[in-house]
Amino acid sequence: MKSDSAVSSFVTPPQRRFRQWGSVLCRLLIAALFVLAAAGKIIAPQAFAESIAGYRILPAQMIHAAAIFLPWLEVVAAGALVSTGRFREAGGLILLALLVSFTVAIGWVIYNGIDTECGCFGEILFSGRVGWGHVVRNVILMMILLTGLRLSRIRLSHA
Repeated sequence: MKSDSAVSSFVTPPQRRFRQWGSVLCRLLIAALFVLAAAGKIIAPQAFAESIAGYRILPAQMIHAAAIFLPWLEVVAAGALVSTGRFREAGGLILLALLVSFTVAIGWVIYNGIDTECGCFGEILFSGRVGWGHVVRNVILMMILLTGLRLSRIRLSHA
């Protein structure tokens, strides 16, 4: 298996531009979605807290703290994702961890037959009842995020 630097020596200028723009577009899409989702939760933290409670995962004492903390973590991580270097990687890893956590929580709700609202986008967009569509959506978002991070890590200039 070739390293990124070995592969980059064979990258033509059009491929370089495609990788650069592909990385930027993937990361901007994910960052924008997370900022949009966070905005709805920040605007109406009580409604988001009720959504969290509907999942029946967190103890009651942690629900309000999570409703305040999670959206701001989403905003900070989304900002880091569109920055440079280690901040970009850290933001991507945080957003990936959030997506995995959210997907596990959705799986828990489905497995236990709990009928609750998703709460994914707070009060901005109606996300509907939790279901398999949310799992599929999150897997697609994880693939887009990982693609954006992967493309941004490939060395794009000749040494």
